[in-house]
Amino acid sequence: MSFSLDESGTGKTHMATALGIEVCRNNFRTRFVTCYGLVNELIEARQEKALQRLLQRYARYDLLILDELGYIPFSKEGSELLFQVLAEKHEKGSVMITTNLGFADWTQVIWRSGNDRRITGSTDP
Repeated sequence: MSFSLDESGTGKTHMATALGIEVCRNNFRTRFVTCYGLVNELIEARQEKALQRLLQRYARYDLLILDELGYIPFSKEGSELLFQVLAEKHEKGSVMITTNLGFADWTQVIWRSGNDRRITGSTDP
């Protein structure tokens, strides 16, 4: 899992896009999506009873680029679904995340139920 952390306007999205294009040129399946867009897509899929199919689709990407973590806070449901995508990708592909937040500040946007492993568990080597 890769993280790009820095202040707003420093080129994180541009860098992630360039890396994603290069990965595509090397014949790896890549998906670029904002975190908020992904969470909305997951919530809609759950409501339409198509969540498992969507999770399988995201699991097939060699590289998943999640842009702008922290731009908008997630609901409990959104956080759980995002965590599910990250858990599915663990050891099965790469994830790149761009964010303005330091890792310790992710709890500001990712809902927790007092279970710190929800956040730290997905980034353990």
